[in-house]
Amino acid sequence: MISTAASPDLVTGGLDYFDYQIHLAREVVLPWLERHVQLEGARVGDFGCHEGGMLEGMRRAGVGSATGFELSEEVVRASRFVPDERFRIEVADLTELSHDETFDVVILHDVLEHVIDCRPVLLAARKSLGPSGRVFVSFPPYWSAFGGHQHLAAGWSRIVPYLHFLPARTFFRLAAPTDNEYMSREGSIEDLESVRKTRLSLARAEHEFAAASLRPVASEFFLLRPEYTVRYGIRSKNAGAAGRVPGLRELLVNGAFYLLAAAD
Repeated sequence: MISTAASPDLVTGGLDYFDYQIHLAREVVLPWLERHVQLEGARVGDFGCHEGGMLEGMRRAGVGSATGFELSEEVVRASRFVPDERFRIEVADLTELSHDETFDVVILHDVLEHVIDCRPVLLAARKSLGPSGRVFVSFPPYWSAFGGHQHLAAGWSRIVPYLHFLPARTFFRLAAPTDNEYMSREGSIEDLESVRKTRLSLARAEHEFAAASLRPVASEFFLLRPEYTVRYGIRSKNAGAAGRVPGLRELLVNGAFYLLAAAD
C-alpha cells in the first residue's frame, strides 16, 4: 500500500512549483489513481514532469519506480530533484521517445492544455504503455472560469473568472504577469500564450483521445479542481450532472481527470 496521507492544513501558495508538485502528487493525483490502478510496484512515466516534483512525491509515497520526461534542459538543470536507481528525469521530446521503456501508468498532468497539436503526445503515451497500462490526463478546460491560467496574473485580475474571454491585447494588459513563486514574468507570459493558442476544451480532448486510439475507462469532472485544495485551501467540488451536459460543461467544469486505456 503506498502512502498518500493527505495534509489538509497545508496550503502550498507561496511555495515554489517543485514543492507544490510534491504535495499535488501525494494529496491529489496518487489518491485518485489508487482508486483505479495498482500503484505499489508500478512503473510510472511522468510526461512533461517539469522539475520533477511529482516524481519526488511518488518516491516519498512508495511508488515502485518513475521516469520523468521534460523538454527543457534548462528546467532540469535548475531542479532540486535528486535521481536514484528508481527515479530519474530525462531531457526528451515526448513525440520522439524510443519506447524502449514501458509504463503501467503514464501521467499527463496539466500538460495537454499547452500543446497546440496534442495528438502526437497522446500517441506517444499510448505507445509507452505496458500490458494493461493506463494514461492519466488532467487539465483545466479552456472555456471554464479560470481556464486561461489567470492565476499567473498580477493583482486583482487573477481572481476574475472568464477574464481570458477578452481580446488578447486587453487580457494581457489587465493580467500584467510578474515574477511569481512558480516562474518568471517571461515564463508566465509564455504559459498564458500557450494556453490561449491551444484552447483545449473537453470535447476536443475527448476527440483527440479517440483519434489516438485511447478510450476513457474512468473520468471525473470538477466545478472546483482538487488542485485548488493544495494551492489555496479551497475544497474541491464534483461537477455532478453539469459535467455531462454538452456546452454547459465547457463553461462550468474547471478541472477534468481522465483515465485512458488503449482502444486496440
